[in-house]
Amino acid sequence: MFHKKIISYRRSLLERGWVIANHKLVSFHAAFLSSLLSISTDISSRTDVLREMFWFPEIAISGAIWYLAWHINVAVHETGHYLAAARTNNLRRELLDEANARLAAPFFSRILWYLKMSILIPWGRFAGVKKESGNYFPDVKAQNIAVAAAGPLISGKLALWTLVPGIILITLGRIIGADAVWADVLVYIGRFFGAVGVVALFDRLIADPGAVKAYRKRLAEAKTKKAQVRAAVEGEWDPAPVKKKLIEERLQEVTFSDGHIVRAPWQFRNCIMGGRHTEEQGGNLSFQEFLFVPLTATDYIEAQRITTTLQTRVIQIAQDSEGLNFVGIGLEGGVVGSFSKRPEDLIPEEHALKVAVQAIEECGFIPGKDVAIALDHAASELSIAFREHTGRSDAVGQYVFWRAEEPKIMATEEMVEMYERWIREFPIVSIEDGFAEDDQEGWKLLMEAVGDKILIIGDDLVTTKDTTIIAAADEKLINTALIKANQIGTLSETLLATAAAKSKGLALVVSHRSKSPNDVMEADIGFAVDALALKCGGGSNTERLIKYGRIVELMRLAGKGIEISTPLDAGIRIMDISAREEPTNAGIPTVGVTVRLENGLAFGGATPLGTSAGTDEALHLIDSVIEKSEITEKY
Repeated sequence: MFHKKIISYRRSLLERGWVIANHKLVSFHAAFLSSLLSISTDISSRTDVLREMFWFPEIAISGAIWYLAWHINVAVHETGHYLAAARTNNLRRELLDEANARLAAPFFSRILWYLKMSILIPWGRFAGVKKESGNYFPDVKAQNIAVAAAGPLISGKLALWTLVPGIILITLGRIIGADAVWADVLVYIGRFFGAVGVVALFDRLIADPGAVKAYRKRLAEAKTKKAQVRAAVEGEWDPAPVKKKLIEERLQEVTFSDGHIVRAPWQFRNCIMGGRHTEEQGGNLSFQEFLFVPLTATDYIEAQRITTTLQTRVIQIAQDSEGLNFVGIGLEGGVVGSFSKRPEDLIPEEHALKVAVQAIEECGFIPGKDVAIALDHAASELSIAFREHTGRSDAVGQYVFWRAEEPKIMATEEMVEMYERWIREFPIVSIEDGFAEDDQEGWKLLMEAVGDKILIIGDDLVTTKDTTIIAAADEKLINTALIKANQIGTLSETLLATAAAKSKGLALVVSHRSKSPNDVMEADIGFAVDALALKCGGGSNTERLIKYGRIVELMRLAGKGIEISTPLDAGIRIMDISAREEPTNAGIPTVGVTVRLENGLAFGGATPLGTSAGTDEALHLIDSVIEKSEITEKY
């Protein structure tokens, strides 16, 4: 591994050295060697040839061509990198606003800006392009293949625009002959174009080696897979059969010799993140989560591969596309980014949905058949944001997409209409927290409109509490309950909530809690209660992957015929309870607890203190007595 890193480092140095050598040395050779074309055919001795090449005024002309070839190629090549970074929102934040303003300016203003760029870039004085040790690179947040390929691509265009005219002009000058007035002028102009073109051609072929090839290959593969998927799609999208499949089947099943069946929940995998969870990272999405649901995976490992493939493609689309910006990976393992609202989009979230579908198609999966989409809107946060923005603390059924560049306000009825349209247009199989916990009218309208087609999941609405789950079911607000053990506070109350949900015919989705640490309790609960799905984060972050890995472990044991459950005596005694502070990626106070029973079994669990605590949650009550400090104020 170390040897490979050394080789990679040496290659990067060679590449850097080549770029510098190409711009300076090839420009020099192209300028001075081409001076041979300006020498009279009457000169025959070597001394006379050298004198003509390196004597005034020829040396001044060659020197000017040398400098201009170097300057123009550096300026054009780095402008390609810079503009690609600007158009894909990959410039550093302090530079991006000015770049976008310049790109949106009137035509002549843009021309003046491009002229300024071309003058300043080679001297390292343009904000947005750095110069270090003779090498240049755009001042980006993260290097990516789209930006890397942009330089060679624009150099290729420059080579085409200059080499062909250069050859034509030189040929005309030589054909006309030395006696003609314009012959030398044509040759000189041709030499200038030729020198620029030769350097540009080498930049296209050798600078940033492999970037253009890899970039084009990626786009071609995505286009081919998308075309194949479109050809395989039959009929209109109908979510009802998918909902039926999710309820009746599971991702994976194992049957024991006695006929007993254990089933692994479907995976709801965080794909794109927004809302409160990403405020410190960036992005512009107000909705909390867009999730992939692998439908045709045969086991948890394949579902993980599908998830990472899709997530990688989402990142690539965000990096390659104008109006998108990949910020990073969030704590919940999903992609954090900015998704510009285009004219045809109602809100930025609509663009994000289209990117998710694009990723599904370009990875060769059929939307709604191979992979579906689940949504967690956390709409209570949009309701809270409306109250904060307007000062109307008693407002109900009013929402603001506060993180958009142009915040948009929507009422309950508008949200319902949008959800209905989305369900028709996108492969959506579930909506979680589509309305605030106090917007009962919104929940009822959504259930009446699409409750027979998709899963309507209550989280903030029911808070893993048996009485609120029963009330929500009786009032026909939901058809699925979200279960979070550390939301209600005890394992016994969690199991009581699952029993209450099942008694009302509700499906169960077991979820981790925001900023949850390395802990597999959610997987154990989801497996034990035969949950429809496990919702524990995206394709990255080991704190999330460990939960899905627990299901892999349990299914492997079951596949070997090993009994993975042990009946507990109702009177069994607890022998020890130990608590500790749990280290987490989030870096916030987190309590871990291990309970040991007299039969040797041990159960563990952990929870961050007070993250996103809602009304009637156990954590909400506990937080009220936590000592006030900077951390508790923040979280």
